[in-house]
Amino acid sequence: MGALEKARWRDVAEAIAEALARFPQSAWERIMERQPEYGEMRELAQRFQAAGMEGAFLTVEVMAALNDYAERSEHYWQDLAGRLSQALPRTLEELKERLKPLYAKKRFWPHKLSRLDRFLGSETARALWAATAQEVASDFKAWHIWIARTMRQRKTDKTIITTVKALAVGLRLLGEREVDFSGIPVAVDERVQSLTPFLKSKSEIQRFWDHGLDQVRRKGIPLTALELDSLLWQIAVYKDEEERRSYLEGLGIDPDTARAFLRGLQQARSLGQASPE
Repeated sequence: MGALEKARWRDVAEAIAEALARFPQSAWERIMERQPEYGEMRELAQRFQAAGMEGAFLTVEVMAALNDYAERSEHYWQDLAGRLSQALPRTLEELKERLKPLYAKKRFWPHKLSRLDRFLGSETARALWAATAQEVASDFKAWHIWIARTMRQRKTDKTIITTVKALAVGLRLLGEREVDFSGIPVAVDERVQSLTPFLKSKSEIQRFWDHGLDQVRRKGIPLTALELDSLLWQIAVYKDEEERRSYLEGLGIDPDTARAFLRGLQQARSLGQASPE
């Protein structure tokens, strides 16, 4: 991609950021609550917290996110919560035994069972199980590193970003909202990639949205990829512009702001069609 194209994509990212900066805080709250790792796990979080097992709940969130790939069921998080809701697992070994039947029926089940063994058998999982939500929130960036090392993956891999996002969501459910998510990019999957088809690599897509986030933060709004990733993942489901507008307005976003955001996405697609690449 040449210098002219890069400049044009930067302009588009900044136009989108102008709209994002006008989203009310209540809209971001609704966006987060619509994430399955939030909505489907809310009651389970309360039960773990009441039992004095905050770290155990966070371990469940992390393990669930690590194996939430190639998942065709829309009820994955709901099924997982139901499997644990009757009686809370009291040890890591018990959690592993309770989850094995779930993953044994999934696509790529050998790999998912291997991940189950790797993470729940690790020192990272033992430390997380014993921690409080406040302890994890205060050292969030370190947990990002430890989880990546445990799974032998890079911090920027989609699975790891998705997992630390689920960890941050879990902390919110436990009442810890002050989490340092700065510097962590959006997780790029097929949904997110479809919004910027002109960008050919995951790193380019992450840089595009990082630039937009930087522009929003320059306005004094502490938006991070935690919230933005949730928005992009949700809105990419809708292919029709009217459906996307209805989704945004349903979040409490005023029509002019919704149209401005959608216009920015449309500009991105139009520029991509004109790109020599």
